[in-house]
Amino acid sequence: MVISIPVLLTFEITDTETLEIMDFLDYFFWAIALVGVFGYCYGKKLLTQKFWKTYLPFVVIWDLFISYTEIHNDPEFSDPILLSVVIILGLIIILPEYIGLYQYGYKTNEST
Repeated sequence: MVISIPVLLTFEITDTETLEIMDFLDYFFWAIALVGVFGYCYGKKLLTQKFWKTYLPFVVIWDLFISYTEIHNDPEFSDPILLSVVIILGLIIILPEYIGLYQYGYKTNEST
């Protein structure tokens, strides 16, 4: 995930499309999720468990929404095989983040 953010930002900067408000909101959600994954991986107490319990459903809904809008607006995804590959690869990439945020919000002790 740490490597993916600079790579994706590089693609966004070199892309000819202009950045929209949705892109900036997406970066905002990424940054918060990255903080949570960092806290979980390194055992650091960052914010509260209640925050992470509340944040997790929002980030999942946001990821579903942003993925749907990207897929819906791109004509290349009309091919069902390509769409299936993108969905499967996306899940492989994003599921560890969700698991880490879940563990951080529900399984870690408040005393750590």
